[in-house]
Amino acid sequence: MAADKRPRPSSPSPPATAAVSKVLDDSDLLHEILLRLDFPTWLVRAALVCKRWLSHVSDPAFLRRFQERHPPRLLGFYLESACKAFQQFVPLPDLPPELAAVARTASFDLTAEFYMHTSIEHCRNGVLLLRHTGYDKFIYQVRSPLNLARDGAVVATCCKSMADEERHYGYMLLPNDGGHGMSVNFVGSHLELFAKLYMLGTTGYILGLELASTRLFFIELPDAIRYEPPGSLQLSLKMSHQTVNSGVYLLNLEGLKINVWLRSTDDNSSWLLVDTICLRQVFGHLVKPSWESGASRINLAGSGDNAEFVFLEVDAEIFCMYIRSRTVVKVYEMEYKDDQLFQIYPFMMVWPPIFPALIQRRDQVEISES
Repeated sequence: MAADKRPRPSSPSPPATAAVSKVLDDSDLLHEILLRLDFPTWLVRAALVCKRWLSHVSDPAFLRRFQERHPPRLLGFYLESACKAFQQFVPLPDLPPELAAVARTASFDLTAEFYMHTSIEHCRNGVLLLRHTGYDKFIYQVRSPLNLARDGAVVATCCKSMADEERHYGYMLLPNDGGHGMSVNFVGSHLELFAKLYMLGTTGYILGLELASTRLFFIELPDAIRYEPPGSLQLSLKMSHQTVNSGVYLLNLEGLKINVWLRSTDDNSSWLLVDTICLRQVFGHLVKPSWESGASRINLAGSGDNAEFVFLEVDAEIFCMYIRSRTVVKVYEMEYKDDQLFQIYPFMMVWPPIFPALIQRRDQVEISES
């Protein structure tokens, strides 16, 4: 048999191996390298290398630094409108390949096995709270499209006529000035991290609920926008490391500009106007003649945490505008021009990432995905 004459790959030279080890064995240098990864999915891959790397990337201090450099990314959004019988997930156009791969493996379909009308009650950090409405009951379900192992848990079933039971399961009816009631929906462990909940009222105020004490409070809107229609206002939480809300942003549409207001959680604080965006300048060549005449239909349809971005509906076309960079991307065109858009629910990558679990087996430690 003829000898194999193909060249064999050469092993790294001892100096090169020593240089790599010197870098990777230095925890500070390894941290700086890992901080330069672009996506949290790469952190999960790094965690699979060994127990030491898992310890580094899952360290809370490291995750805080990584989040500051690479805020959680928007994957797409759910859309509710009058002409849609169900919530439609729309991925963002031109997603980076790494995020597009994540979106392809997720289960975004919200059609329920309960054969009921389904509505989205809440959506944040890769998790949705759904309410399925039947003839005589509500079913509340948590959906996790990016984590199928924890997807689909039913957290409550409530009889429609049993208000006391609804309160028990976390569905609270709160009176408004008209006496018709308004609702705030929350489910224990999924919102326990947030000190306060906010809900935009219809008569010039924000209704707040402090979860720890169950104390209700009211925040008056800025005088200049107190009686603006709902389609021109959006609330956005000011987050600190995605765990505790430290204030609330209010975005309002005024003609062809968007004002961004901020109010801290301090009860004695007041609203500050922190930014104003001229839509003519930001949209550039996308500006239509009908804007000048006032004939265009322009609505604020959704927003992200920290007023990072806002969705606008302009004559049945939907745009995502990033506030800081003033970047505008057309993300969707509604099928029917006379369709009424109800709401857009931004869907973000999960933060912090879901890391593999450590499994202790006798004298060795194994890493497995969970």
